Amino acid sequence: MKTALYAPWPEAARRSWGWAALLLVVLFYLAGALLYGVGQLVWIVATRGAGVFADEAALEAALATLPPAGVLFALLLVQFLVWGGLAWLWLRAFERRGVASIGMGPRQAGRRFFGGLFLSAAVLAALAVAVALMGVVFPVDIAGEVAAADWGRLADPGVWLVFGAIALFFLLQGGIEEVVFRGWLMSTLAARWGRTAGVIATTLAFTLLHAHVLLAGLANGLAGLAGIFMTGLFLALLALRQGSIWGVIGLHGGFNALTLISTLAVALARSPETPLGVLIVETFQRATGLEAGAGFQPQALAQALVFALFSAVLIWRMPARR
Repeated sequence: MKTALYAPWPEAARRSWGWAALLLVVLFYLAGALLYGVGQLVWIVATRGAGVFADEAALEAALATLPPAGVLFALLLVQFLVWGGLAWLWLRAFERRGVASIGMGPRQAGRRFFGGLFLSAAVLAALAVAVALMGVVFPVDIAGEVAAADWGRLADPGVWLVFGAIALFFLLQGGIEEVVFRGWLMSTLAARWGRTAGVIATTLAFTLLHAHVLLAGLANGLAGLAGIFMTGLFLALLALRQGSIWGVIGLHGGFNALTLISTLAVALARSPETPLGVLIVETFQRATGLEAGAGFQPQALAQALVFALFSAVLIWRMPARR
């Protein structure tokens, strides 16, 4: 008997083995990452010449430097499209089931998606409050930074066009992650191991595939992993409660977009003379946990606490839903 999280599976559908599904997520991700790496090598050759491969130090420096903002986001989009596309092909070709079974049925899709966007703004506001309260333990001179900033640069329409492009990218990126994790993987694991095990295993897989945050240092990395775990748990619980992943698509994409855009807006105001493309890459490094040596950042710990609170509320509300 299949444990259907969102909609009944077709009679002809096949269930993937649980451990095989977890391995496939990693393999699909690595396939996308391989294309990202190839694209980065092409960019290096195009900008520095093929001779860079003869100089080990120059090649290491080139590989350690992120491409310009436009190239970076284009390569990342290709990586996520390949990852999500392979999962989609497996869903359709091997498991022989459709979008309704992974929570993408059309019923209330728009309402749930825009509700998720609204919730992402509420979560970001709660996160800002949590960071402010944690300032007692981890002092951050937010008022001083705001007072010293020059907000005039945000009046440039070109900046808002860039913000719009960033928002579109993260809505696509967040949507693909939700299709893979809370859509395909969680429904696949629940069919094999049951609902609770499906939620826990999916959340752990979601956390481990973000292990790159450890590059920011042990303390920041562990706080980041805690935040990612609680975020993944809340997304899984919300998808279960709504019987759909449209809401978590809006929440995930909106939260990522608002986080990066708000951080970038502050960076623009604080460094109005720095080129926008440079600030985008630097902000992306900090937001994704790729920047080391920046000292302990309380934002990740605040994210864990906020999403833990939101998850507790959902768990408390689950019996009423049933």
